Amino acid sequence: MQPMDQRRSSTSRFRGARGVAPILGASFACAALLAAWLVAFPVDRPSGLVKFDPMPRRWLAELPSAIQAGQPATNSKALVQFDGRDRAEGLLVVGDSRASAAISLRLLERELHRPCSMIWYGFAQYDLLLEGVRTLKPRTLLVCLTPAALHVNYMKRMEMLLERERGKTWMRRLDDTLDDELDVLRKQLLRPFDPTLYKSWTKLDAVEPERQVGVYVDMLAKDRDARLESLRLLEDDLRALQAEGRRIVCVRLPVLAKLEEVEDQNFDPRAWSEMCARLGAPYLDSFGSHDAFATSDGSHLVGSDGERYTLQLAAWLEAQGLALSE
Repeated sequence: MQPMDQRRSSTSRFRGARGVAPILGASFACAALLAAWLVAFPVDRPSGLVKFDPMPRRWLAELPSAIQAGQPATNSKALVQFDGRDRAEGLLVVGDSRASAAISLRLLERELHRPCSMIWYGFAQYDLLLEGVRTLKPRTLLVCLTPAALHVNYMKRMEMLLERERGKTWMRRLDDTLDDELDVLRKQLLRPFDPTLYKSWTKLDAVEPERQVGVYVDMLAKDRDARLESLRLLEDDLRALQAEGRRIVCVRLPVLAKLEEVEDQNFDPRAWSEMCARLGAPYLDSFGSHDAFATSDGSHLVGSDGERYTLQLAAWLEAQGLALSE
């Protein structure tokens, strides 16, 4: 008979071998599942209705109000969002939620070989946006032109979002920032499952292509004189930014054809091209696409069409010499 210590030693080796096998099997299964997931859902796969554009974000909550004494109250007291990285060699998109929907920073970076970021908020106003621009490193600006960003009536909910963010403790802000950074990293490495890629799984009734047409009819019919004055101030601000060393390029993003008619009837589109000519700024007018790009509400492109448009925009920007060499 084997001594007791030898029998224990052989038993321990046997149990050790049996203990390692499940671990190796589970590791192999996880690796196979991960590989299958990367093949089925690659990061560069086109988006469905919802745009997939994982970028770090932060809030510019400490900007002073851009409302001037004696001027009508607008959404110039609001929570401004910055998406991307603050890098001087980058391209900064300046716009509202229409820009956030229509432009994929992920694809724009890929096509132009340079960092791209965006400063925006819902029903944004140029005065507050450009205040935010001045807090960032000087860079090329892609300004998205829309008459709504010149002047809209005050919306209480915009200021409420700002006050809620300002009311957070520094610990809460740090926690939110870390959560966001980790979530962005996870999405950049492993794309989550997107049910909107499959129409049979998507509630298409939630898409209302003309929902915002009526909103813009009411909004743009008011305060036309204030809007023209804001246009003059916008031109002055852009000229000042040029004098500080920033290059300016401008674009009018595509929307539903009916909404294009509403905007052009209430605001002369020649004002945009004439302003850009005086500034010497390249200008791309993407109106007149004849609904080549689908929208969710008339104003915001759906994810896949936003990516298609981004590729067209990137080609135009490259023609303006804004792409960096690989």
